[in-house]
Amino acid sequence: MSTLQQYVVGQTLRAFLIAVVAATMLMTLAGAAQEGVRKGLPLELIVTVTPFVLPEMLRYTIPGCLLFAVCAVFGRIAANNELTALKAAGIAPWAVVWPVLALAFLLSLAAYSMYDLCATWGRPHLRRTVIAAVDRIAYGVLKAEKSFASGGLSINVKSVENRTLIKPMIVVTPNEDEPSISLRCEEARLESDADAGLIRIYCRDGEIEAPGKGRIVFKDAFEQSAPFSQPLTADPNRLSPANLSLAQIDEQITRERLWLAGRIEPDVQRTPHRVQDRHKRLLRLKAEPERRRANGFSCLAFALIGTGVALTLKARDNVTVFFVCFLPILLVYYPCLVMGEYLALGGMAPPLIVWLPNVLLGVAGIYVLGRVEQR
Repeated sequence: MSTLQQYVVGQTLRAFLIAVVAATMLMTLAGAAQEGVRKGLPLELIVTVTPFVLPEMLRYTIPGCLLFAVCAVFGRIAANNELTALKAAGIAPWAVVWPVLALAFLLSLAAYSMYDLCATWGRPHLRRTVIAAVDRIAYGVLKAEKSFASGGLSINVKSVENRTLIKPMIVVTPNEDEPSISLRCEEARLESDADAGLIRIYCRDGEIEAPGKGRIVFKDAFEQSAPFSQPLTADPNRLSPANLSLAQIDEQITRERLWLAGRIEPDVQRTPHRVQDRHKRLLRLKAEPERRRANGFSCLAFALIGTGVALTLKARDNVTVFFVCFLPILLVYYPCLVMGEYLALGGMAPPLIVWLPNVLLGVAGIYVLGRVEQR
């Protein structure tokens, strides 16, 4: 790689890193952290879970920040007539473009890897941390807003003193098939059970009522459990495809096919509704790997359109170049992406349909770059 190519790649990488750090910090501090503090979540919990949400944020910030970086670098090259100087020296524009596209390819792989990192590390650790601290979360929200609702639990209190709820009104919904249980008492205390996915309520001097089952008045200590989430040892067979690694997705595709063919769990009744649900899950499983790859490689498509438009406009204003590039992405790429995912997940088109937005954007970028070469 020549000195000129190293310079262009270095400038692009520098602009990208500055943009991605700024965007990620903005999303973290001005978004999640501020909302968490407003809702009364413990600050140490917000700090603890921040690393686990970074892969989620990077999935979205990497493509956009790369687009901004190539617009800034190639827009400056064109505006300063450096492109004309290159052509006068007998150097084709493609010579400085392809190393940046190679960088975009590597960043596409990084963005693609974020999906597996989210599924196997980020979300499980985030979920474990949140479930283990659900009692602290509930206390923080109750102190700030006097009410808390999540999962099968709803709580309203008069006040909170240390870890004691004063005159709480608690509604527990075990599951969709069972009626809600209403619990009123003078005092109550909460403790989370992360392994079981429960929050335990220890209360005294109150009454508990369940429709159709009667009413119980108690003076002494009373314990009631409420489901907060699935247990941490959740069965992969019940997880959403988005929460599975690629290796697990392959295993689940095989399993769903065997189930639909009646070769596993032969004793389970195969009602039309259940068969339809399993077929839908199979379609989602088959579409998920291509969806992740296509979303990851949007970086390469963004780089193609960004370099071409920036070299064509020759504008010194980086923001103008960025938004001119982002306009076709907003009007064409994202609508096509949403439609492609809808068709793929519904089985109305093969999973490869999710690559259509990248192809359209990439072809447009190659066309514009070709026009730049011919000038």
